This record gives sequence, structure tokens and C-alpha cells, in this order.
Amino acid sequence: MKIFLTALAIIALVAVAGIRIMSLGGLMGFKYESTVVVQVHYTVFALPSSKGSTHGTLMTRNYMVNEFETITSNATLNSAIEAIALAQRWDLSLEETLEKVKTMVSAEPRRGTDFIEIKARSHNQEDAHDIVNAVVDSYIARRNKMEMARAKKAIEALDKELQEQGDLVNDKRKNLTPLIQSYGIPYFDPHDSTQNEATEEKMHLNAQQRLDQLEQDRDRLKIQIDQLIKTSAEEMIPTVAALELPENQVSILYTQYLETLRESEKLAAQGLAEDHPSQVALTTQANELMGNAKKAVISLKETLNTRLNLVGRQVERMKETILNKKEISLERAMRQHEYNSAKEEYEQSRDLLREMKLHQAEQRALLKMPRQAVTRHE
Repeated sequence: MKIFLTALAIIALVAVAGIRIMSLGGLMGFKYESTVVVQVHYTVFALPSSKGSTHGTLMTRNYMVNEFETITSNATLNSAIEAIALAQRWDLSLEETLEKVKTMVSAEPRRGTDFIEIKARSHNQEDAHDIVNAVVDSYIARRNKMEMARAKKAIEALDKELQEQGDLVNDKRKNLTPLIQSYGIPYFDPHDSTQNEATEEKMHLNAQQRLDQLEQDRDRLKIQIDQLIKTSAEEMIPTVAALELPENQVSILYTQYLETLRESEKLAAQGLAEDHPSQVALTTQANELMGNAKKAVISLKETLNTRLNLVGRQVERMKETILNKKEISLERAMRQHEYNSAKEEYEQSRDLLREMKLHQAEQRALLKMPRQAVTRHE
């Protein structure tokens, strides 16, 4: 099962929409209000598990509601209070300060968007400004910490699965090893490029291809011999010369013979009689070439018959070899069904482990990237 990286870091971009301070004229008893706008891009960590489950946090309908709760939670507000020493400023206990701040801070969505307005109201302009900024800073810190914790937890869960999968691979290898020893079949890793030994299937295929080639050679020789048998004596030399054969001496001699005749015809056109010494020499040369060509035809027939017999024997031996190998392969295949099953289980578990390691490396790289869950923009 493939492992997919579906989760990205939560990036929350916060705009201090110009820390807005306005006189409320007694709205809810407070005179001043400061606002920070937060844009939440709700992507989450979700690491697919090889067992079908998912590590990390997934999107739910209550995601934005949870964000409101995080912003106005006791943990966030307490952190903000401590950051600006608000309890000391007001000369109150931490509990009293928290209860008071709860009445001053709110988080509201902007309808139809993924923006949240974080507001702080106070009779004191400086308090309103400091509190809303401290709450945002606390929210930023908490979100960063929470997302890092989620990512680490997901990686830890994947580490555990990697260990379990590694143990499974070792078990499958232990099951395969005695079967390899029992059947005497060496195991070659298909992913290892240094192991070039041919499998039985490849050897059988190579033998079949060799047999096909030999049969083609045999059939071609038969056709050539039949062609020579059916050819008349007058046409024998030109026919043999036209055959595509390695080192066809007939073709070479016949070509030289025709060139000699053409040279004789050229001299005759220049007025030289047949008894002229040059013509006599060309005639003698032509006769010798034709005589040699006829001898080469006889030799070629013998060569072709010899080669046909040789290829025929090679074909029969190759057929016998392939038949024997097939019988041995069938017998071995029947005996080693258990080996094949164990081999398949081992390779599947090993390949899954490799995939898990690859994707975990990607997750670790993502975890190490600088993470800023919330940023301010003017």
C-alpha cells in the first residue's frame, strides 16, 4: 500500500488590520477597542498509515469553531497575561485578571471568508492595544507548538509502523531462507542491478528464440537448395549469383565474367575482330571465369547441403533441450509452490517497507522546514 503525504503545515496569516482603536462611546461599558484580523488556511498534517488509518489531524466541520476556542482559551489568555505582566499592572491575582480579560477579548468570524477578528476592549487605550497583541502572540506560539507536536506525533507513529514492518520483513525472510536451501534455488533481488543472473524464465525464452532463428535458417537453406534444383543449366549461374549468401564466389565470378564480355563488346565496337589478340585474351578470360563459376556452383550446392544438415541437427537438439527444460521446469514448479508463495510475501513486505522509508524521509524534511503558523501583516 502506498503511503501518501496529504498533510501540510498549518499556515495562519494574521493581519493587524492597522490595530484599529476607536472610541466606542460606552459600548458594553468599554471605551476603546483594538482589533487584529487573522486569516486561517486550514491545511493539516495527515500521514497515511499502511494499515489504512491516518495519523495527524483531519479537517472537520468544527475546525474554525475550535480555532475560536483556542484563541479565547484559558491557556492562550494566561500566556498573554504573563507576557505583558497584566496582573501586576492591575494589581490583581492571576485568577482575577483572567476573569476580567475574558470579558474583554472575543474572536469572531468574517462571514463568507476564512478571516477571524480578534478584539480586545478596555477603558484604557493602552490596555486594549497591549492585550490584543499579547493574545495574538500567545495564539501564534500555541499554534506553532501544537502543529509541531502533531507532526512529531505523526512521525513517531510512522516510526513505530516502520519498526513493525521491518520485523515483518525479517520474519518473511526467515520463512524463505530454509525453502531456498531445500530446493536449491538461489534468490536474486529484482531491485539489485548487480545481480545479472538469468532466471529460468529468461533462459527458456532465450532458448526458444534461438530455436526460432535456427528454424528460419533451415527453411531459408531449403528454399535456396530447392531453387537450385528447379533452375535450368542455362539459368544456373545467374540464379546462384543472385542468391544472398555469405562469401558467394559465384556472384563474384559472374560479375567479373559480365564485365569481361562488356569489355569485349566495346573493343568490337571499335573495329577489333574476334581473332585480334586483345579479343582472344578477353574470350579466354571469360571462359575461365565461367568455368570457375560452374565449379563454384557445385561447391556451393555441397556447402548448402552440409549447412542444411548441420542446422537441421541443431534444430533437433535445441527442441530436445527445450523439451527437457520444460519438463524439469514443470516438475520444479509443482514442487516449489510453497517457495513461490514465501518469496512473494517477502518481496511485498520488503517493497512496502522501502516505500514507508521513502515517505517518512519526506515527512521529516517537511517537519524540519521553518514553520510559522501565524504572521502579521499591516
